[in-house]
Amino acid sequence: MRNEEKNTRIFEATTRVINELGINQFTLDKVAERAGVSKGGLLYRFPSKERLLKGWSHYVLALFTTLVEEEEEKSNSFATAYLQATLRSLESAEMKTFMTVSGYQAEEQFYEGWKEFYAQTIVKMQEETSPELASIIQLTCDGLWLQDAFQFESSSRAQAKKLVSYLQKLATSDSGSPK
Repeated sequence: MRNEEKNTRIFEATTRVINELGINQFTLDKVAERAGVSKGGLLYRFPSKERLLKGWSHYVLALFTTLVEEEEEKSNSFATAYLQATLRSLESAEMKTFMTVSGYQAEEQFYEGWKEFYAQTIVKMQEETSPELASIIQLTCDGLWLQDAFQFESSSRAQAKKLVSYLQKLATSDSGSPK
C-alpha cells in the first residue's frame, strides 16, 4: 500500500473516531485500530496526536479545495463555486469533524494552510464581485459551517440552499460593478 493511501486510511479513521467518540476520547490507539495499521506504523508517520491532527487538517483542506475546484469548473465563477462547495461540505463528515476539532485545537499549526486558503478566497471573490459582497459570502459560509458544527436549528438545509442561491444571484449581478 502506498504512503498516500495509508495516510488517507489514517485520516478517514481519525474522522470516524472523533465523530463516534468525541475529541476527548480520541486516541492514537483507536485511530490505528480503525485504520488497520499498527500503532508503530501510525507513530512513524505521526509521532503525536498534535501531528496527526495537523496532517488531518491539511487533508480536510485538500478535500474542501477539491470541492471548490469541481464547482468552479461547472460554474466558471469562484464566488458561486465557493458557495456551492460550502453547501456540499455541510454533508461532509470531515468538515463537521474539522469544526468540532477547531473548537478544541487552538494551536497555530493546526490552521496552517487554512489561513492562506481563506486569504486567497477573499482575493478571488473580490476579483469577481465587490469587496463588500465577497465579505458577505465569506461570512455567510463561515456561519453555515458553525451552525452545522454546533447543530444550531436556526437554519435548515433547505434554507441554506435558498441563501446560497440568493448569494449566487447577487454575485452574478455584482460581477460588473466597480470594485
